[in-house]
Amino acid sequence: MLATPKRAGYKFDGWYTGKAKGTKVTAGTKVTRAVTLYAHWKRVR
Repeated sequence: MLATPKRAGYKFDGWYTGKAKGTKVTAGTKVTRAVTLYAHWKRVR
């Protein structure tokens, strides 16, 4: 299970394999090696 973090003023957009881009990772993604995940955010107005 992947955590859903919170950040004031932002909406969580998901976990990705890259800081700025990368592949979106979901609970159904098969992981076969250690990987660093990055939270992506969208600013809320």
